[in-house]
Amino acid sequence: MAYRPTPNTEARKAQIRARLLKEGLALVSQGGFKTVTIGSVAKAAEVATGTVYRHFTSKTHLCTEIFQLGTEREVSKVRDTLAQEGDIATLLESATRVFMGRAIKGRTLAYAMIAEAVDEELDEERRRYREIWADTYVPILQRGIDSGVLPAQSAALSAVGLVGAMAETLVGPLSPSTRHFDVSQLTDAMVAFCLRAVGAKS
Repeated sequence: MAYRPTPNTEARKAQIRARLLKEGLALVSQGGFKTVTIGSVAKAAEVATGTVYRHFTSKTHLCTEIFQLGTEREVSKVRDTLAQEGDIATLLESATRVFMGRAIKGRTLAYAMIAEAVDEELDEERRRYREIWADTYVPILQRGIDSGVLPAQSAALSAVGLVGAMAETLVGPLSPSTRHFDVSQLTDAMVAFCLRAVGAKS
């Protein structure tokens, strides 16, 4: 008879996997993807290295899922902000401030997600998530266009532009070599740029 995992066994496996990802994300938050190895994650999660390999086939596989976990968490914060009540300009401003504020607060993690040198597979995942980030902005932009609050434009293209501008603007300030910068000035400038870019009246 073939072995069939019990519900308790499956739940235990899921808990271990979640812990590995949580500890991996914590390592990235502290020192970037360069600090993530099978061994470092195993040590942080207090399991054997063989346990990590039972859940992830390689370091790249592990890092890719860590990236997904971290990015999904950030996307959800912006998505929740855009889903709130309010006029288009206010919601876009709030979402921009959430995006910028969370990145600056967790600058090591944000830099790793946006700009750290990584292998090709993880970089491809980064490009895929840029599209997911952009898709988060499309509904509100389209609503603004349809209602006449925003001028006629491609919601999809404008969304890509907004996300790209925010990400690229953050690369320098978030870099480990950058010591000091005016957080409020940078955020205010980004808000003003994003609103102007889509034709929103603040």
